[in-house]
Amino acid sequence: MFAYVIIHFGSKVKYLEYEIYSILMLKSITKHDIVYMYSNTDTPEIFVKIIEKMGVIVKGFDDSLIIESSKKFSSVYEHFNTLRTCGFIYANLLDEYKKICIVESDIIFYPGFDTVFGLKVPSVFLYLKKTETDKDKVFTNYSVNLDINRMIEICKKGSPLNGGVMLFKPDKNILKNFEKNFNTVIENNCAYPNETLFLLSYSTIYNLPITYNLRKNININKDKIYGHHFDTTVYKPLDIIKDNYVGKMKTSLVKKSLEYFKKSFYDKYHEMISNIITKIPQN
Repeated sequence: MFAYVIIHFGSKVKYLEYEIYSILMLKSITKHDIVYMYSNTDTPEIFVKIIEKMGVIVKGFDDSLIIESSKKFSSVYEHFNTLRTCGFIYANLLDEYKKICIVESDIIFYPGFDTVFGLKVPSVFLYLKKTETDKDKVFTNYSVNLDINRMIEICKKGSPLNGGVMLFKPDKNILKNFEKNFNTVIENNCAYPNETLFLLSYSTIYNLPITYNLRKNININKDKIYGHHFDTTVYKPLDIIKDNYVGKMKTSLVKKSLEYFKKSFYDKYHEMISNIITKIPQN
């Protein structure tokens, strides 16, 4: 039994809007469960009710430790504190599932993404080293043992992985080392805390093929991609479409993904979703 998991924190309505579209996309490609995990501390009750009405499983988690620590943590993003993304660790409570796939709400999902559950775990997309010549590796589910001490040394500047999609087997035992690993992340002021926390949680990880987590402006010579990730930008697919900016995008693959999202989801649902969103107090 598998499940997709969306992790939510905070009360910003625009993130709820992104999540609603993500759920509609996921529902179009899967029959597996979709779980909406939300912070008990600062997620508005109305958010949970709206998501629950979509036929999604909702489950709260207590991330008060993360919230308290974030008050003194220097985040690389101004629009939210990146330390909050460490809340993904609580998805290990979902041990009724064989595998779960945590996805962020700035990804355009294509049919075929469901094949992600056939991969080895734990898997995340790994960036190749500049010295590596086998470029086809990015399309494979290869294993790697990373030098964790080196990863901690460089974590303030960056990360060797992208956490937009995280595939793993839930295990409550992972939570036993959470506070220790979490403190390491804080002490080293890691730029992408969730990604370093993921690395600290496992001795061996597998590459998630790039076709499941293709970053926004990368072009690849493959007919099929399953997930196009609009990361490291405040302008997500929904924003680009609302601003009538699709035709101005420079990369053909980006245009193709945005046109697919607009035709298949935005045009069909934006009136209904706008009616829901406008009734919620804005933050």
